[in-house]
Amino acid sequence: MNDDIDPSRSKDETASASLRAVSPLLVAGIQFAATVLICIAGGWWLDQRFQTSPWLLLAGGLFGSVAAFYHFYQVVMRVSSPSQKSEDE
Repeated sequence: MNDDIDPSRSKDETASASLRAVSPLLVAGIQFAATVLICIAGGWWLDQRFQTSPWLLLAGGLFGSVAAFYHFYQVVMRVSSPSQKSEDE
């Protein structure tokens, strides 16, 4: 991930490379928020349907948080580990 500054690269190439390096983490952040919100909304809907307020809302929030943290951890480990491509070069 730590590329030395190469004067032969243009600013556009450098910005593009930086964005490619960070994009998996940006997507993981959006997926994190979406997972938690969808699980909370599902818990709220189930609470309304079965009149169990607030237990299914809390269960949905807990499940969504655990699932989101697990997925985010997987993405961070994949991004931070050395890639196969760099080992081949």
